[in-house]
Amino acid sequence: MDDYFGFILHYLDNRQKSFGIDAPVREIMSEHGITIVQLEQDDYLVADSSTYILSPKGKETADLYFSTYKEKNKKMFSDVAEMIQSGQYMNAFMIRARRYSEWVIPPGIGAVWTDTELVKEQSQKRMDHLRQIQFDDIDNTSEFKENLFKILLYEEIADNKIITDIFPTPEKLNCPALESFLLKRNAVLSEYHKVYIYLFAKIARNNIESVDRTLGRKTDTTFNEGWNVSDDWVKFAHDLDEYNRLTTLEIPGFPKTFQTYQKHKNNSSEKYKAWMDYISGL
Repeated sequence: MDDYFGFILHYLDNRQKSFGIDAPVREIMSEHGITIVQLEQDDYLVADSSTYILSPKGKETADLYFSTYKEKNKKMFSDVAEMIQSGQYMNAFMIRARRYSEWVIPPGIGAVWTDTELVKEQSQKRMDHLRQIQFDDIDNTSEFKENLFKILLYEEIADNKIITDIFPTPEKLNCPALESFLLKRNAVLSEYHKVYIYLFAKIARNNIESVDRTLGRKTDTTFNEGWNVSDDWVKFAHDLDEYNRLTTLEIPGFPKTFQTYQKHKNNSSEKYKAWMDYISGL
């Protein structure tokens, strides 16, 4: 059974018939001679007036397709990280291109993942764009700064997944401007979230700076208050890190989920006060 067949079944699973079938999927069905009538006759679909319902046979086929799809993507990201870690940056882009070219519906409007030269050209442009990000506002080694670039590169290739501990290093981010920013908000963050906020702000700022550079305008590359880092996000990160620290203290009745803890903290409930009293007595 090919990927196209499994993809179609996965797509149809519990889909309301009133939604119709999207044009790209209709094209694939037409190209491969797949029809709803045939799927029903071959016992992949159960006849229903309102919903596409998979039979046990159809469900097994769809699940096999999707599990294989996820495993191949997982391996792709693992291979990408390995290439980036070893400094083979272009190879990381090419690994993604090869995997995306295998998708039934490849991502990216107008993207041609099989055109090696075009992929290399566009990948180099993205790397050049990221290289414009300045790390002159941190007091860290050149190795640490290159590690930040690796994280940014992985974020670029992995489609907006900033994973700040994917390339571990014993060195800590030393950004006085960020520390001042957090101190004003009484925020105590883990190294993970400090690097996340710093890089998130840098990515957003770099996009603005690229316009400034094009227009010949001077720009400020130092982390500062004007970079629109949400106070709500900082508070969320603070609370999450706080929760993770408190879970190690064996506090009586302490919640098993962060969401429950956050609710009690925001409401300053009696349970929250009891937890804080217990901590103060340690």
